[in-house]
Amino acid sequence: MTTWNDLYWADPYAWAMEQARALRDPSRRANAIDWDNVAEEIESVGVSQYRACETAIERIMEHMLKIEFLRKPDPVRHWRKEIRNFRNDLSRDLSPSLAAALPKALETPFRRARDRVLADLEEREEQAPADLPAANPYSWDDILGRGENWTPAPRA
Repeated sequence: MTTWNDLYWADPYAWAMEQARALRDPSRRANAIDWDNVAEEIESVGVSQYRACETAIERIMEHMLKIEFLRKPDPVRHWRKEIRNFRNDLSRDLSPSLAAALPKALETPFRRARDRVLADLEEREEQAPADLPAANPYSWDDILGRGENWTPAPRA
């Protein structure tokens, strides 16, 4: 006999559709709901949303670092366009509760952004700039493009 847990792992789409039908039909709720996995899936929606926002923040920071510290004027227009695109992605996915939580957690995406910049430099056999910051220099407003609308020119 196939259990809800078996279906959950074997065919997540079929499991999700069946659980949605059972949740909508009060006569089926008592025996047809796989509560543990439903709770896990609901939680994973929140985790996915958080990760999508965090990834957009990471990519914004990566491009901000490139503009500010790599001193390469040619790709700056492209990097600025990328920042605008990632800000649009972030604004689409940013809920009020994430907008409250994420500003307190900028170090992790900054470290990953900095690592991406360093990996890019290593791949091109270039030295990292001595002034590349080790800690996050960007505010939440910088990330969102508020206030001063962070768009510095590359350093000379």
